[in-house]
Amino acid sequence: MTDKIEMISEKAEHQRQIEQILDQAFGMNRTSKISYRYRQHVSAIKQLSWVFESNKEVIGTIRYWPLTINYVTDALLLGPLAISGSYRGQGLGQRLATHTMNVAKSLGYKIIFLVGDHAYYHRLGFKPTIPYGIYMPDEKPERLLIHELLPEAAKGIQGPLCQAQPSSLKVAG
Repeated sequence: MTDKIEMISEKAEHQRQIEQILDQAFGMNRTSKISYRYRQHVSAIKQLSWVFESNKEVIGTIRYWPLTINYVTDALLLGPLAISGSYRGQGLGQRLATHTMNVAKSLGYKIIFLVGDHAYYHRLGFKPTIPYGIYMPDEKPERLLIHELLPEAAKGIQGPLCQAQPSSLKVAG
């Protein structure tokens, strides 16, 4: 029997399984990573938090977080994106990312950032931010990547990524 794999919106009951997948993928100290600073005291964007389930077990997860560039331009921080060990290499991560980037665009977002390896994420349209003059304080510059959902969406925008303030968040769709 083949596993039925289904992509669905994240639900509260998925939380424990998501945390297990993230610990497996990124280690127990993952919350000490610089990108986690941008996830403190704000919630992941519900419409952009998705999972893959197989037989009611979460096998993949993706979330996005609101942030700003230089406290002015709204943007998104993708991550974490993780697939459970035995399901890796089947394109599930790429499917989650592609689906949610399309949802983000439909909600009016224009720019997505992530901290990761360009060798993997370039296939999803991510590029290094160094030529843009956009940076994440304390992060290795080569690890910060950008994807413009609209052509030249980041043109003329420079400065640091900043955590979105809960009171200033736009309410998407």
